Amino acid sequence: MYLYRCKRRIDGKQCDARNAKRRPLREYARAPRCWSCGLPLLGYVDNWQRKNNRETTCRCDGLPYPHRIGSDVWCAHHPIGPSEEDFLARFGGSHAAAR
Repeated sequence: MYLYRCKRRIDGKQCDARNAKRRPLREYARAPRCWSCGLPLLGYVDNWQRKNNRETTCRCDGLPYPHRIGSDVWCAHHPIGPSEEDFLARFGGSHAAAR
């Protein structure tokens, strides 16, 4: 995922919209447009957001997809962890039977 910022000035205001694209801008036949202002993207790479995503993304075995650290009770970094009700909702049995 390639993250870009628009950074275009329209009527004295700057468009700071974040745009996520599947490929780098140079691989598109036509320049993709900003979702906010509608002008073609210039290619300002949002390095801060890329670094922030890399630092806050967790890839533990608790969830089968990349997610924010501690965002779900099944994440290994969650401060509380799953409760008895969470086990019942997910597995349909008791916590002791899941072990």
